[in-house]
Amino acid sequence: QEALPTGRVVAEFVHTAPVRRTIWLVVERGEVSVCMQHPGYDSDVVVTCSTTVLSGIFSGVDSWDHEVAKGTVQLAGPPRLTRALPKWFSWGLFPEEMRAAEARALAAAP
Repeated sequence: QEALPTGRVVAEFVHTAPVRRTIWLVVERGEVSVCMQHPGYDSDVVVTCSTTVLSGIFSGVDSWDHEVAKGTVQLAGPPRLTRALPKWFSWGLFPEEMRAAEARALAAAP
């Protein structure tokens, strides 16, 4: 996890499915607030994807870079923020194990 931005940054996460929902993360002075309602600030970066895709990234089954390359995660905002944003998170604690378990499950499926 890289250092968070020093100024205020608002990251808007637009979940497209299974339920359309928007969540904002307001990063300010090293603190992060999660807002279920519009925080009253303009969004600096917008991430649009399904909840399932984001869940796969956070669990370690898939990677941020892979999903962005596939187009299942769409980003809008200044390149300095869209490049930095994935470095603010700890993705999957056991990504190799999660990917191996996913591969085994898919191989065993009828």
